Amino acid sequence: MVKAAAISGYQAKLALVQGGQGELALDGAERKDDTWRPVPIEPAQQVMDALKEALSKLEPTPSALQVLLNEQLS
Repeated sequence: MVKAAAISGYQAKLALVQGGQGELALDGAERKDDTWRPVPIEPAQQVMDALKEALSKLEPTPSALQVLLNEQLS
């Protein structure tokens, strides 16, 4: 499952993905002529563990529009 991706030219160039066992990995892309093809990227496991820990602590923040709508509907 893709968690986040860097987009350029209407194509994903780099993506943070979650595997079947919950591990995080980076998938990249390389250019061949006029097309981009995915290529695996393997950062150090320490980096991925730290990133997974940091991402697991994030909590969604309501948008300003959502807050406004909630105030109006209350």
